This record gives sequence, structure tokens and C-alpha cells, in this order.
Amino acid sequence: MICFDVVNSDSVAATQRCLMLNVVHDEPPQLSFVLDGAEQLGRDPSDPSQHHAMTPLLSIGLEHKLKIIAFDPNPQDKLTIRAVPAPGAVGGPLEPPGSTIGMEESSQVNGGTQHSVVLSFAPKHDHGGYKAEHCWEVSDDCGSGCETDCPGGKHVTVACVVVVVRRCEFVVREGQQLQQVAAIYGSDWLQLWSHNQRIMHPDMQLSPADTLNIGHLYDVQPYDKPVEVAERFGMSAEGFARLNADVAVDKMGSEVCTTVTNCQGVQWCVLPNSCTGKSGSIYQKGFEDQGWYASATDGSAPSAMPPANPPAK
Repeated sequence: MICFDVVNSDSVAATQRCLMLNVVHDEPPQLSFVLDGAEQLGRDPSDPSQHHAMTPLLSIGLEHKLKIIAFDPNPQDKLTIRAVPAPGAVGGPLEPPGSTIGMEESSQVNGGTQHSVVLSFAPKHDHGGYKAEHCWEVSDDCGSGCETDCPGGKHVTVACVVVVVRRCEFVVREGQQLQQVAAIYGSDWLQLWSHNQRIMHPDMQLSPADTLNIGHLYDVQPYDKPVEVAERFGMSAEGFARLNADVAVDKMGSEVCTTVTNCQGVQWCVLPNSCTGKSGSIYQKGFEDQGWYASATDGSAPSAMPPANPPAK
């Protein structure tokens, strides 16, 4: 506390006035995220005890906005936000592919400085299954009044989010029809219609923001290889990778998990083609002696069996 008074030449003193100085620790800035208006926190990658507190589930065909907000209780600090590599990441984009960054904004909030920027991301048709951790850091400048020294210390805070794009779902845009969406995935309206039972007629007008199933979710089993699953369902390697952004065409010959535990929750999106798919399965041997199985056809190798009811001679 510092007190002052003033005395004139007649030795008359004014009422004393005091000033309380409270020097507080210069806290580091904080980072938070707001996705499409719903606030959730990210995680500090330097703290292994923290889990991913935010896993945005995004949809193909919709534009999502992730607001990155930095706050510093020191109103003199000027904040800077930038994307940084995720812990352990090797290469890859710092931000979701095709995303854009808007203008940065600063304001005084609750006695401190708030700085924010908005990232816009509209997942494309081949982003289904995309999953990646993206991190940002905020740094302060030790106070705008500092020139050569840094009495408050310079702080850097990093927070991350795991961005996930839903598989097998496509949000319709204005004017899109069933056949048009099917063409995007190298398919036809028959296949897409069979995956969307709520659509009562294939020529029904689709409404913007309607969600279409563009395939079927497949639970990955131990030792499953993408190339073999794609072949079984009559899909090309390119068509399979188009529905599963986390599967590269040149790596489809490798297993992604080898135990039931490791395969738990692992899924792929498949768009079966009954004309080119295979009817055989791992249970085929057990069915060979059953009459009904003899009529099963294999699109990849058309059956040469005679029709069930041959014409009378």
C-alpha cells in the first residue's frame, strides 16, 4: 500500500489517500474451442493425464466452423494463434485438408485479452473416415509496454482436438438428386436407394440437409485386409479408398488389426455391388452339402448351374 498527502505553506494537510498495489503472477494464456456454436475444451498435449476432451464428428457436405479462442487475464498481453504439428505427427497438414482461416479478432473480456480466429471446414466426398489430431498454440508478448525486457515472461499454450468425419453419411446440398450422389461414388441410384429405406421413391425430391447413407458400415475383423474386403463386396480399390479416407490405395494389402481387442470399434464403409461381389464366405464349407446353397450365385464368377425350374421337354 502506498499513501500520499499534501501540505500547504500554512501546514494544513489534505486528507490522505492510499493506493493498494496488488502484483499477481502473469498467468499463461488459455485455449478453448467452439464448434458450430457449442463450446467444448481441447486438451493439453503436454499433460498425458488428459484425454481428448473434444472429438468433433463432422459430416460430408456440411460446412463446420471451429472457433479457436485464446484468453489471457493480462490485458496488456497481445496474443498470437498459429497451427502447430500434433505430438508424434510425421508430416501431414497442420489443419484439416481444404479448410480456411478467417480474420482474427481481439477484444477485452472480463478484464483480460481475448483473441480468436475461425477455421471453416467442409468435408468433401472422399473425407469419410478422416481422423486426425490438430493442434494450435497461443503465445503472448510479455505485455505491450515491454521493449527490451520481459518482466512477465513469455508463455506458450498448446491445445489439440481430434477431428473425425463420419463414414457412410452424405449431407445433401441444394439441387442434388439420388443419381447425382451415386455418380460421385461410382455407383447407381439402385444401390443408394437400397441403403436409404426412408426414401419411399427413387425420384423423390431430396431436401437440402437430408442425410443419405452412401454405404454400409462394416466391422473389421482380425487379419482383414482392405483389398480383400473390397474384392468380396465387388468394389475397386479406388472406390473403397474414396469411402475410407484413412485407407490408402497403396496400403490396402496390409491388416489394420490382428486381435479382437485391437479391432474393437474399427469400421470401414463399403458400398456392395451384387453384380461383381462374391457370395462365398468363411462359412462356405459348412454350407456345401445344403441344397439351398447350391443356388447361390457369385457375381465375380457367374454360376453355370442350370435354372432351378428347367423348361419341360
